Amino acid sequence: MLRKQAVLVTGVGGSSNQWQTQQQAYLARKAGIHVVAVGAGRWLDRYELNNVVSQPRTRNAIFADSFSTLQRDAAASVRNIICNSAYYPAVFYASAH
Repeated sequence: MLRKQAVLVTGVGGSSNQWQTQQQAYLARKAGIHVVAVGAGRWLDRYELNNVVSQPRTRNAIFADSFSTLQRDAAASVRNIICNSAYYPAVFYASAH
């Protein structure tokens, strides 16, 4: 079964209109689009990102301290979420240590 998916990649603190962002994500999910959030940076609005992803919310978000950390440590998790129709890994948090 093919699924429609959207991947939100951000490295900023949050959107300028949080309500509108969440409303658009809701409409996408209602249309059958599976929404995943990939956030990099220490100043992310994790609350906002967790509110735009598909259920279960805690399993459709990936966070990293930086884009370089995300690329190095989370690429496999991103691939699993995007490519595997039956498996959603738990939230992955990559540290920049």
